Amino acid sequence: MEEVTTGFAEEDDLDLIRRVAAQDRQAFEALYRRYAPRLHGYLWKLLRRREVVEEVLDDVMVVIWKGSTKFNFTSRLSTWIFGIAHNMALKAFRKYPREPAGLSPEPEEPIDEGATVVRVGTAIFGERRYNKVG
Repeated sequence: MEEVTTGFAEEDDLDLIRRVAAQDRQAFEALYRRYAPRLHGYLWKLLRRREVVEEVLDDVMVVIWKGSTKFNFTSRLSTWIFGIAHNMALKAFRKYPREPAGLSPEPEEPIDEGATVVRVGTAIFGERRYNKVG
């Protein structure tokens, strides 16, 4: 059964989160590559501040890594992930109010996946020189 919103098989998502819960770094990186672009877009619509969006995205990915064993398999993985992102965006919005729509342009550059993987990898794995696999 294909998941309409991502185009990925739901079974693939469930396999990934099982592997992430088992501390599989490659599975985490695959999960990151699958969800980070959509999360970035979602967070941008809510927060409209590049540095805040990047910080929240990093934090969401750390929560996914650390909380992966708490996923209960009763909902889609995307629902769980976007719920985490939504809650963290609300906290960030209270801390850093969004700029008016006319003052904050769309990001000119796409998400820098490599830099974010390194930041998140360093935060999760505690390695100063984390290198992404792949």
